[in-house]
Amino acid sequence: MNICENQIASSFENSTVITENKSRNCAEVEWSQHPVFSGVDIKKLVLPEECNGAFSSLLVRVQAGCELKEHVHEGQWEMHEVISGSGESTLGEQGSKYSSGSIAIIPRGVKHSVKAGSDGLVILAKFF
Repeated sequence: MNICENQIASSFENSTVITENKSRNCAEVEWSQHPVFSGVDIKKLVLPEECNGAFSSLLVRVQAGCELKEHVHEGQWEMHEVISGSGESTLGEQGSKYSSGSIAIIPRGVKHSVKAGSDGLVILAKFF
């Protein structure tokens, strides 16, 4: 990860999330271990209940060589914005490289996975 990517990742981790009824300093939101995938941490930026279940957002930090194994979100679309690092993803049967600035749109019901490269990976994940 280069210096610019580190600064961008840090700015997301320390930013403010503003919703209709409140704002939250993201630096005060703790990273937690992903409940299913080893070597993956999440920071919950926007909770579904804050948006009547229509939207949520997480920072996802994948350690070097670790992965979000193939899974499906039946009721939600997902958008990945790669903030820093690199890796590989699959969307259905299509494989793609992930690098800083990459964006992936994942339709509901489509299998997908993400594996971090040697420098790890930070993704801003948005669920609709």
